[in-house]
Amino acid sequence: MLNKHVAGWSSSWLKHAVISKQLPSRSSRTPDGNIALLRVERRRRLCQRYQQEQLVQLWRIITLLGFTTGLGFLLLRLGWTLRSPSQICIKGNVNLSAETIFQTAGLRFPQQLLDLNPQQIEQQLIHNLPIVSASVDRYLLPCSLKIHLRERRPVAMATRIGNYGKEHGLIDHAGHWIPLHIVHRSKQPLSKLVVQGWQTRQRNRIAKMLDQRNDLGTALRQILVQPDGSVSLIVEGLGLVHLGQDSSRLEQQLEAVRQIGEALPDHWRGEFTEALDLSNPSEPELQISQAKSLVKVTANSKP
Repeated sequence: MLNKHVAGWSSSWLKHAVISKQLPSRSSRTPDGNIALLRVERRRRLCQRYQQEQLVQLWRIITLLGFTTGLGFLLLRLGWTLRSPSQICIKGNVNLSAETIFQTAGLRFPQQLLDLNPQQIEQQLIHNLPIVSASVDRYLLPCSLKIHLRERRPVAMATRIGNYGKEHGLIDHAGHWIPLHIVHRSKQPLSKLVVQGWQTRQRNRIAKMLDQRNDLGTALRQILVQPDGSVSLIVEGLGLVHLGQDSSRLEQQLEAVRQIGEALPDHWRGEFTEALDLSNPSEPELQISQAKSLVKVTANSKP
């Protein structure tokens, strides 16, 4: 029995000795092993330091972006602001007042400059004002807005039938209607011609008559447009001239007015002439109030 205990103790002691021999102690480690451990530790510390520096840099960038964004917002909201009409320069407005332009463009004060849409303002001005073109430019330094207009010049006075009855206005050389309330009252049209009963569908026809008014050989006083589309003229020396509804004959009719005005005797002019019908310009009919009859007159005849 004792021998068994001695034998077991011996075997366990031998095993422990073998294991201790295989695993060297801390004091028995080689210099190369210590150097490797030091390198690993140094790399770990460098990695931690690099991560900390990256976090600091990221925080600095976030702070700078936040400060820049806030400063930019303050500049946009407070720096580039139109506070008075003196910051708006308008050029080309001969007949239109600045108040009318501001109201039509929807400008209010104070107004953020960068909130304005130049293209939208241009369309609003062209659509609602008697202008041919408009350009709008924004300037940051100094904060200002420049509006350049090309107005329609009024050529004649005009009337039309609107939703609330008879309306008074002006028309330009292209026959466009110009509301009277948006034009300076001191501005007068280029001629004393009056267009009665202006209609949108007769605009091109009216424009041609306005363009050739000085080529008739006599003064054109009025253009009368009836609701059914028929047009008549009041010409000095000839009186009332009926042109009818057919706009395709307008060139021939105006030429007939010129020729008949030159050929008509003086004693048939004025109060003796009741009407001249040029609805068919190849066969004009002149009605003499004294004779109460119709006389056919050719363009080259001398009655």
